[in-house]
Amino acid sequence: MKPKSSTGARELAESVSRFLSSFEADKIPKGFSTLLDLAPRLRVSDRQVYNIAQRFIKAGHAERQTFRVHVGSMIRPVPHYRFSKEAEKVLGLTKPRRQ
Repeated sequence: MKPKSSTGARELAESVSRFLSSFEADKIPKGFSTLLDLAPRLRVSDRQVYNIAQRFIKAGHAERQTFRVHVGSMIRPVPHYRFSKEAEKVLGLTKPRRQ
């Protein structure tokens, strides 16, 4: 099969989407991560990270906020999580300090 040649209309739509996403997408504050970002750092599946995050939220050591992010060619709401310093230490997400 031949690859699809890009048409002027498709290029225009992608260009408009990229331009608008720069204004419509939220800026993610420092400390927030998605489950897909956390899974490799914790060496578990994204479902296990979800279970862990829910337990920390119930205990009051994590928070969840949804930010609008550019995903593919659309802007979608994506949940992000931030853990307390104690929770990060337990999970091993903190870097050891050099002395």
